[in-house]
Amino acid sequence: MLNEPKAILDALESCNIKTDEDLLFTSSLALFQRCPPDSVTFSDLERIREQVLKATATEGISGLELLNDLVSKDENTSPPWASGHSELDSLLRTVKEGVVEVAGGKGSAKTTLVMNIVLAHLTSSESCNVHWIDTIGDFSAVRASQILNASTWAQNMPNAHNLINTALERLHVSLAFTAEVAHNILMSIRSTTQVMVFRPLPIFHVHRR
Repeated sequence: MLNEPKAILDALESCNIKTDEDLLFTSSLALFQRCPPDSVTFSDLERIREQVLKATATEGISGLELLNDLVSKDENTSPPWASGHSELDSLLRTVKEGVVEVAGGKGSAKTTLVMNIVLAHLTSSESCNVHWIDTIGDFSAVRASQILNASTWAQNMPNAHNLINTALERLHVSLAFTAEVAHNILMSIRSTTQVMVFRPLPIFHVHRR
């Protein structure tokens, strides 16, 4: 944003927009309404948001590239996340950290897939915790319990009884119906998590259509 006119930067600062998070987690319309009259155009705000997003977003990588990368490495390494499906687990083994977007048509079991992965992870170790941010209010603790109790991978784990009993206690669910609330939740998680993370793990995002 260093090449932007000073008038635009001053207008954003007057709205208390000083960081990329402030800019990206505030809608363009809300920003436009907060800026002084005639200080910036709506198209300028959209263009600046796009520039900041490109500068801060992680570069995407295709699943095929990840799978090819896996083939060249040790395939016997246990994936940090597991679904119970061997081919999908082979792909998940390459995912160390970042954001994983799960997309598909309505009713294609996107949420069920992620729930199985999350519960498998929670039953892999009593020290594991997962934060689930529900953006439409459809999380079902009953459904999660049913999946957990019916799973073969959970029953076959060492110390399975204790892991299953505590798994749902270590699944922390938060409601977030706006981007601002989701951002606040993520900041809260960051502030309460230990600074040193020895095994960073990905964030799974279920894309709703």
